[in-house]
Amino acid sequence: MNTDNFSIGYDSEFQSSEWVATDIEGVDYVRDIPCESCEFSKECEIKALDCVATRNWYYHGDYLDADVSRLRRTCK
Repeated sequence: MNTDNFSIGYDSEFQSSEWVATDIEGVDYVRDIPCESCEFSKECEIKALDCVATRNWYYHGDYLDADVSRLRRTCK
């Protein structure tokens, strides 16, 4: 292995700061993330699941209350 031009990059800002979903540009978040009021939030966090409400919130900034915890699946 030739190591003449070998280097490892490190983004210290990415590693030290907490990422928040509201940092995404282009989405106007009307409501808070639906996970805050959901009884399954810890389970979804552990198993990397999301529901219809969360997916709609990511893309549109809003969701229906009836969609919270509906059709949970593995995050993509």
